[in-house]
Amino acid sequence: MKHLRYILILFIITSCQTKKESKILIVDDPINKWNLFESSNQAFTIEFPTSEIKRQAGDYFDNENIKRKSTAMRINLQDSINKLNFGYSASFVNFNQLKTGEFQLTEFYNWQKEHFKNLTGNDPIYDKQIELNNRIGREMQFEFKNHNSIATYRLIVKDSTYYLLQVLTSKEDSFPLNKATRKFFDSFEFINDK
Repeated sequence: MKHLRYILILFIITSCQTKKESKILIVDDPINKWNLFESSNQAFTIEFPTSEIKRQAGDYFDNENIKRKSTAMRINLQDSINKLNFGYSASFVNFNQLKTGEFQLTEFYNWQKEHFKNLTGNDPIYDKQIELNNRIGREMQFEFKNHNSIATYRLIVKDSTYYLLQVLTSKEDSFPLNKATRKFFDSFEFINDK
């Protein structure tokens, strides 16, 4: 249990460093009861398995150690059956001059992969290219070293804004909330996408 709290703290820090503590919600049916939320910049919508999320602003340090503002919607949950903590986060950071050519994005995504590798202490379980509305993105999954948790990340860049979706859950195949990761990722949609 002590390790799960540590992992949850790392999960929060990854997308947005804030000084507020996140509240843990108890959820009875996180697989079927989903609610649609719109980002604060009105750029995207995404569904969360709860009607209550936390919106936070914080700092994000890029690969050149430049501090940028990050905005996130997140929840920390505990299922009522297994008493296991897990979390969902959707965040975005504006990079102003981020070049979005294929080579530059590959470099950027590889830098993020190294960051996640250092955070979790492991190589990715998988790292695959994805496409969302003709934009190249990446999806990666890592197991935390010496822990019973998995972090799955989806990264996409649109108009110099970096979008990061994260799910932290158990590595047990039978854990029912693992099925919700795909639903969370697939619910992400850009608003007024051209």
